[in-house]
Amino acid sequence: MNHRKRKWISSLVISICLLAIAIASYLSHINYELQENSSNLAKKDNSYGSVMNTDNKKQLYSGKDVLILVPHEDDEVLLCGGMIEEYIHYGSVVTIAFMTNGDYDGTADIRFQEAKKVAHQYGIDDSHIILFGYGDQYRDASGDINSLGSIYTAKPDEVVMSHIGNTATYGSDGLQPYRNESYTRNHLQQDIADYIKEAKPDTIFVSDYDNHPDHRTLSMIFEKAMGDVLKSNQNYQPQIYKGFCYFGGWNGDYDFYEGDQLLSVQYGGTNMLDDPVYLWKDRIRFPLCETAVTRNLVANSTYQALSTYASQNATDHAIEAMDSDQIFWQRRSDNELLGAVVHATSSNPEVLNDFQLFDTDALLQTGLLPQDSANQGLWQPDANDDKKTVTMTLPEEKPVRYLDLYDSVSLTDNILNAKITLDQGQVIETGPLDKTGAKTEIDLKKNYPVKEITIQILSFEGTPGCMEVEAYSSKKQKTSDIVKLTDVNGNFLYDAAVSADHTLDLKVYDSQSDTNTVEDIASTYDVELKDCAKGSVKIDKNIIHLSCNNTEKGVLLLKKKGSDTVVDAISVRGRLSWLDKLDRKVIKHLQNNWSAK
Repeated sequence: MNHRKRKWISSLVISICLLAIAIASYLSHINYELQENSSNLAKKDNSYGSVMNTDNKKQLYSGKDVLILVPHEDDEVLLCGGMIEEYIHYGSVVTIAFMTNGDYDGTADIRFQEAKKVAHQYGIDDSHIILFGYGDQYRDASGDINSLGSIYTAKPDEVVMSHIGNTATYGSDGLQPYRNESYTRNHLQQDIADYIKEAKPDTIFVSDYDNHPDHRTLSMIFEKAMGDVLKSNQNYQPQIYKGFCYFGGWNGDYDFYEGDQLLSVQYGGTNMLDDPVYLWKDRIRFPLCETAVTRNLVANSTYQALSTYASQNATDHAIEAMDSDQIFWQRRSDNELLGAVVHATSSNPEVLNDFQLFDTDALLQTGLLPQDSANQGLWQPDANDDKKTVTMTLPEEKPVRYLDLYDSVSLTDNILNAKITLDQGQVIETGPLDKTGAKTEIDLKKNYPVKEITIQILSFEGTPGCMEVEAYSSKKQKTSDIVKLTDVNGNFLYDAAVSADHTLDLKVYDSQSDTNTVEDIASTYDVELKDCAKGSVKIDKNIIHLSCNNTEKGVLLLKKKGSDTVVDAISVRGRLSWLDKLDRKVIKHLQNNWSAK
């Protein structure tokens, strides 16, 4: 055997040995992570989890009574994965409620079993799993299985047939439906309203107008039900958050592991927001449990929860669903006008304070909301009404500073100017309302005692209409402030790696700030870098400059100014380990396979 051949064989043997060592180490790494996390998805990751139990997270996630209301079994993971773990860890009570049995293919038993297993992994027992027991999609009035209908567009008391042929609620696998009754729109709305009245959760998460008939039904019928609940008891003012299971979730981008930092939900690209009334800048971002932001895919608690939903092949969408935050839009429950008596010179003004932003019968159409069809929930004064005026009278005088008006979502039917008159004589003109249907906020500059508000449409284009009017004494509903360290692109950070020049610039996200960014960090916070002897940190207005040697690993603490209260903490290191880099290569390979399906 010649020298060149011996050298080649020797190199091959060494390479095989190194590869075997790498694979063994990697599998050991995975096995350790799985053992740490498989019994309870809320268990903390020992690698850097202890630093993340901050005072801000405790304030945000502890002592709450949480309701997660979703259409199907697996949507709870898409909507709130990474948050459920935190609520449970900090001692909150979490209830997961499913509108449908997920029985489109007749697999309700399987999906119930999967849902129970996931709930148990999160630390949620059967008493906090609610089945409303309705069907997964419906047939139309003909009863033909190939003709898609909707419980939402049916007459209020019309009994409809689900896709698999059921007409009444049912349960399985030891779980009974909330009520035994026929499939009607009124029953569904009343069930949701009555459950919330009974349970009185202080925090509610609900899926919004995703591109799916059941998701759209839940989004709109929840708002109808919630309007009934809030009107019946104005002292009940829960925190209400609506988010998307498809946008940023099932149909999200394959971007979580793209760079050295784990990426947050991004806007744009292939998936756009399905509900035009929400502005991206108004989103509220929740930080996640460290088990949901691991660099090892199979050890990630969101991946593990989705893998339990094997009937849905949910892991094919795991990377799409995984982000370093969960995003929601808050629907305020403290609107003073919910209790107002409403009169108008024409048409149906009662829709202006019913909590529902838009209403459409076009929920079976695929794609984004057809903006010329969402007119059922509008106050549209008659064409021959030359006054076009609505008056909203409160039961008693209330302080009001902010008025939020929601124009029609139609881009061709818009209010160009309206006059608002308060009963104390103040007059304000609105100018053009937002054409997309997003809120137009009118700041009165100070709180006025108000018992009556009159709104008159002065100029318009097309057929003018208004979806909702809200009145508040404060700009934002009182809630826990969310503060999080981010990179300069806004990605939430947990386990940050510095760049090739050993530096990393950071910002601070603040949910209560008008810009969602702390503009003068040093006036509000102190920063401390621990365990990095050769590292340094300094603040320059709204930027934190961090440096760290590539062999070091430490912790960056964000503290309230002049105190030991830790608002946020992240792990920092000079470079990713070879195991992290190997993880990323494996994930990239899986990602390419999944995206090709």
